Amino acid sequence: MAIRRANRTCLVSLILLASIAVFARARDDPLGGEFPLEEVSALDIADSGQSCGCGNSPDPNVVYPVFSSAKPLYGVIRVDMDVQTVRSGTAYAFAIDESGGTGAGYDRLYVDLNRNGRLSDDAPIASSRESPKGDLFKQRQASPPVWFGSVAFSSTDAEGTHIVETLPRLLIYENGYAVLNFTAAKARKGEVTIGGRRFKATIVNSYPLGTRWDGPRTIVRLEARGITRMTSRFLSDRLMSMHKIGDQYWRLSTTPAGDRLFVEPYRGDLGVVRIHLGGWPFRKTVFSGTLLATDKAVAPGHDDGRGIHEPVRSCEAPVGDYNPESLDVRWGPMAFNLVSIPSWSGI
Repeated sequence: MAIRRANRTCLVSLILLASIAVFARARDDPLGGEFPLEEVSALDIADSGQSCGCGNSPDPNVVYPVFSSAKPLYGVIRVDMDVQTVRSGTAYAFAIDESGGTGAGYDRLYVDLNRNGRLSDDAPIASSRESPKGDLFKQRQASPPVWFGSVAFSSTDAEGTHIVETLPRLLIYENGYAVLNFTAAKARKGEVTIGGRRFKATIVNSYPLGTRWDGPRTIVRLEARGITRMTSRFLSDRLMSMHKIGDQYWRLSTTPAGDRLFVEPYRGDLGVVRIHLGGWPFRKTVFSGTLLATDKAVAPGHDDGRGIHEPVRSCEAPVGDYNPESLDVRWGPMAFNLVSIPSWSGI
């Protein structure tokens, strides 16, 4: 399903035919702002980072070192992914060995940081004897985690070199499934003003893990001062999310280094979102959820001031081409959910 630009309509098929029409009108132009962000340790932020499944089959295109274990673990992490594109980002092969032999416990991590396809020339990263301190490391796990020394990923472009330092953590579940999480060691914090309201902002480099902080899915957690809470919904904590305060939509952005957060009002046209059930009167239809475009995510619905988005029959939204990331629709006693099938499900 897509919302086309002003005055166009598109059809969707999921149990019922649905269409969303958008009619544009101009908006006023209030002022935005620029706010400094401080680099802080991410160890007190409960975030698992980017999870990478581990398997028992080696990559035939990678040269591995001689392992002590007969059951080493193999995997790959993709950094700087576009999660809507299959196999995007920069791939780094990794392997985990047991230096004491099979069954002694996984304690050596190899990562192909130079991406030459030869883990055999990469020095092993030893496991940590003690877990680092912080709330992140107090989380209950299905099995005792194995923490490794830090791993730094980098990228270079016209704006310079960008680096993200991570702390890898291995989890092996009772069914034998193994996951290696790469958690960024640093986060950003600051105070911002959006639409006249003050917020504490925490910026987290999580999933997808990036060497830059200005990716659309960088996590931005806003803690409102006062009684009113920010609306909680899918993707509401991402940099690409547009926040509606009062009758104004606001956009957030940051620098590649994540040292500043920019707040600006949406200056484009607004449209009216409605759902038409294939000839049935849409006046009986209500909906809420998240609409996703390539550069933004918006939440159709009514903010009740308690952090809940209530269903509506129609609402305003910035004009754009959207897919229903997750849209709950109710027509009388009938209810269904419109979702996008992610193109990145196979990564």
